[in-house]
Amino acid sequence: MTPPVCAGLYIGSSFAGVNIGKLKRAVSPFLAVTNVVFFLLTYVTDLVLWILSLRQLLATYQLLL
Repeated sequence: MTPPVCAGLYIGSSFAGVNIGKLKRAVSPFLAVTNVVFFLLTYVTDLVLWILSLRQLLATYQLLL
């Protein structure tokens, strides 16, 4: 994990009084989903372009109302 994530886990475990191992197990599904989304947005460029075109389509639709 990157240093900001590790530092956040360490600080969060000390504030909550929870073992860092328990906190890491609890946070790992969210980190996995974040990594998958990051991978998709980085390597599947059509996905990013589709999101942008969808945003433009919705903006156009709002102007027509």
